[in-house]
Formats: sequence, C-alpha cells, structure tokens
Amino acid sequence: MPTSDGPSPDALTSTPSGSAEGSVRRRLVPLSVVVLVVGLLLSAGVAWAVAASNERDEQRLLGVQVEQGRAYVASVVQNLTLRLAATAEVASATGAAPASFDAAASRDVGSHEVFASLSLWRVGSHGRVEVAAVGGTPEAAATGQLPDLLARHENGVGASDVVSYLLGR
Repeated sequence: MPTSDGPSPDALTSTPSGSAEGSVRRRLVPLSVVVLVVGLLLSAGVAWAVAASNERDEQRLLGVQVEQGRAYVASVVQNLTLRLAATAEVASATGAAPASFDAAASRDVGSHEVFASLSLWRVGSHGRVEVAAVGGTPEAAATGQLPDLLARHENGVGASDVVSYLLGR
C-alpha cells in the first residue's frame, strides 16, 4: 500500500527550469570556468617566474664555480712551478751535482707525491745529457718524445711549456 509521506525522490532532485535554483546553477558554470582559467593563468605565471629565477641562480652559481675552479688550477700551477723552481735553484747553485738534485727532488717524487719522476738534463753544444734522475722513467723518455721536448725548450719554448708537457697538459 502506497503511502504519501512527502514528495517522491525524483521530485527532490529535479528542478523546474524556471526556478531560482536553476538560474543559480546556470550562473555558476561560467563563473567556475572563469575561476579555473584565472587559476591556471596564475599557476603558469608563477611556474614561469620560478623557472626564470632558477635559471638565473643556476647561471650565477655556475659562474662562481668556474671562478673557484680557475683559482684552484692557478694555485696548483703556482705550487708546481714553485716546487720545480726550488729544485732547479738547488741544481743551479750546486753546479748540477746529482746528489744535491736527488736530495732536493726526492721530497716531491713518489707514488703519493706531486711527481712520478724528475730528471735533470744538461743541454749544450755536446747534445743532451741526463745528469740525474729521481723516480721512475719519465713517460716522455719511455715513449721517445724527450728529444722533441728538449728541442722545443732549446728553440725558445718557455719552461712552463716544458712543465705542462711533462704533466700531460
């Protein structure tokens, strides 16, 4: 037996097209679209600003790191130059005495030191003569490139070029 306790469930969910509730829904749909579009535009703008800021910061950081690398390389080259100059000074002051060169060079030569080997050469009208050597055989000598290296030095190539060659740079 049917009861009539109130309106049917279909009557509660449907609204007449002319009612106030229907007109509110029709106005909410375009407003929702506008809010969505504005939100997306704001989100895109913020994302672009963050990306641009990040790119600028990355470029600045890269510049700082390059400068730090340059300073490090310059200090390493200066350290190597000073060590070789000190050893060369000892060789020059002692008239290229092999024992003095060995003592001066041995502090920088070894498996955990700056150089794998150092050698002292006398270059003159009588050719090239190895005076003293500390450590293993220099790679330039082992590969037969030492005569070319010494010839470059004799032809006016600076000592730093010879050191660079010996270090493999």
